[in-house]
Amino acid sequence: MFCLAHKAIEISSFGLTKTIQRKMTRFSELSEEDKSYKISAFLIAQFSKNFACENCPITGDELMNLAIEVLENVQKQIGGCVVYLECENKEELLAFYQNDQNRFRIFDIRESKDGTIYQQLFRWI
Repeated sequence: MFCLAHKAIEISSFGLTKTIQRKMTRFSELSEEDKSYKISAFLIAQFSKNFACENCPITGDELMNLAIEVLENVQKQIGGCVVYLECENKEELLAFYQNDQNRFRIFDIRESKDGTIYQQLFRWI
């Protein structure tokens, strides 16, 4: 299961390679005040797989590919180039999102009202 939405985000320029900063300038606006890029992005929300199903024929990577495929079709119709998501600060989740197939990169963190830390990640489509 996954949900898709559209949202404006800010990505700090600190820690980004020069190549990524050049890409960002094509699709976003750099705030000189806080040196962050303001960009419109697709949000992958509620990304999950039901592990209770013993014979689930789909892997997490395949599910992510389906989400990205939907976004690529949307991109062709309305534009856009960045996808982002948030996940709990857990090693196995970060490893999944940052693997060679999914290619997300951490750009910030967010703390919820209950104190849970969420890593914010993005990738190009």
